[in-house]
Amino acid sequence: MRLLVLLQGKVPEDQVGYHDGFNTLVGENLLDYYRAMPYGVCNTAEDWNRLYDKAEEIVNEQRIDTVLLQFFHGNNILSPEEFIRKLRNSIPGIIVIATCGDPFGRFFNQLPASMLKAARFSDITFFTGMGYMAQTAASAGAKNVVLMPNGCCQVRFGLNNAPLPESSPEFDLIFIGSNNGGRNPFNHLSISGRLRSRMVDQLERRYGRRFVLYGHNWKNHPSWQGPIPYNDQVSAMRRSRLVIGGFPGVRVPYYTSDRFFNSLVSGKPFLDFRVPRVDRLLVAGEDWYPYEDIEGLMRLIDRLLDADQAELKNKAQACRNTVLARHTQYHRCRNMLAIASRLREYRARGLDIGPQLPDCFHDQVVTAEELPFAVLNWRG
Repeated sequence: MRLLVLLQGKVPEDQVGYHDGFNTLVGENLLDYYRAMPYGVCNTAEDWNRLYDKAEEIVNEQRIDTVLLQFFHGNNILSPEEFIRKLRNSIPGIIVIATCGDPFGRFFNQLPASMLKAARFSDITFFTGMGYMAQTAASAGAKNVVLMPNGCCQVRFGLNNAPLPESSPEFDLIFIGSNNGGRNPFNHLSISGRLRSRMVDQLERRYGRRFVLYGHNWKNHPSWQGPIPYNDQVSAMRRSRLVIGGFPGVRVPYYTSDRFFNSLVSGKPFLDFRVPRVDRLLVAGEDWYPYEDIEGLMRLIDRLLDADQAELKNKAQACRNTVLARHTQYHRCRNMLAIASRLREYRARGLDIGPQLPDCFHDQVVTAEELPFAVLNWRG
């Protein structure tokens, strides 16, 4: 396989986990060629046309057979329809992949037109959450819509898969997240922002100095320690007994941000709001601890603070090992390309291939039961 990726960001290091993942696959001889073209430098239609022209030139010069449009849901992305049409005319059998990495709303802040166009004209589209987001793409003409969750960045947080050093907690609870919300009070971002603010207020009242808070826009909160660089988040989590996740922007099946997986490699027990079917990715109550609402979170915190700390530590370390073994961005790169490779192979033989499930479910899951939720509009 010879791969060109239009990569989100201004430089490849902006997506260092995926960039490293594809380069690793080259080193493992699972990819013959890889080239990244960051598209964050494009601001105008002219910029995009130049980028598409350059990409088409690389496709022809390097005999590219697979093109991946990563996270194609920015506000200023020019429709890739004409670009993809030219690729198909130049390279018969080329596989085009689109990916969606962010959550979007059902009624407000919906999937951008750029993502819907990319999905419609691609051979496969991978979504980090399914439900109505994926259904919207399928209704717009996308075929072979498949779940592909976010993953942990193995470069920033993998620490070469080595065991974590011992650490003595400085506090009981940590939450990392900003106090953001949309202007529309019915927007899912505004709703989750209000819930997040209520959660922080109650955590401060109940746990006082035992709780610390990082992120933007929390001025005048006594627990606030200021913003924190992305790369320092896991180190900060290691200073706490428990790590708390925030309310998600949406509740589409399987969706988690990358912070879910990054938090799990901290080696600390992680508490997160329950989203449908996320418990198919990692075992609830063993790998992570879900809560339904703020009151349920308080009860869960008290229970875990009173629980056998050695047992919690062992479970958290085992979960860290699982994430590093199966849920990094390298694993997502490998899985996406494996599905694309199988699709190409069957097409070349004139055969239909059945729906392809991602390799992301824990061992207790009956994977066939996930098929209606994790794959939409499969046409082989």
